[in-house]
Amino acid sequence: MTVSPMTFFKANKALFNSVVVGLLYLLLFWLRGIGDSPEPLFSMVMLFLPGITFPISTTYFNVEKESEGKIVLHFLMSVATYHGGVWLFSAAGRMALAALFSGSLGSLVYLLGTKYILKKRLRISSILITSVLSGMVFIPYAFFDESSLNVGIAVCLWMIVNGLLLNYANKMHGH
Repeated sequence: MTVSPMTFFKANKALFNSVVVGLLYLLLFWLRGIGDSPEPLFSMVMLFLPGITFPISTTYFNVEKESEGKIVLHFLMSVATYHGGVWLFSAAGRMALAALFSGSLGSLVYLLGTKYILKKRLRISSILITSVLSGMVFIPYAFFDESSLNVGIAVCLWMIVNGLLLNYANKMHGH
C-alpha cells in the first residue's frame, strides 16, 4: 500500500515540524557563529523564541477539547520553562554539566506540563527517557567545543527528540 506524501505529513506533523524548526535554529546558530550578527538582538530573540515555536509546531494538535485557559497556561509554562533552561544553560561556562542539566530539565518540565495540563497521554517512562536523551544532545557542546554550531546542533536534536515523543503520542492516542 502506497502512502501519499500529504497523508504521511498529516500523520507525522509534530515530527516533521520539529525537524524543520530544529533545522532553522541550527541555521540561525551556525550563521551567528560565522557572521557579524547583532549579538543583543540574537540573544533577546533566543531568550523566548524556542519556547514559543516548539509548542506551536509540535503540541497544539487535537486540543480542541481543552479550554483556552489550559492552552494559554501550557504556552506560558513552555516559555517560562525554556527561559529557565536558558538561565541554567548560561552557567555552562562555569560548569560543563549545566548544559546537559538544562536540556534534561527543560524536557522533563515541558513534557510533564504537556501530560498534566493538556492531558496528552505520555507515559512517565517515555518522558524520563526523552529527558535523558535531551540532556545528552548537549554533550558535544559541554565537553568538546562550546561553539555556536554545537549549540545549534544540540537545539535541533533537542527539538527532534522531544518532537518524536509528541508525534508518537499524537499518533497512538489521537491527541
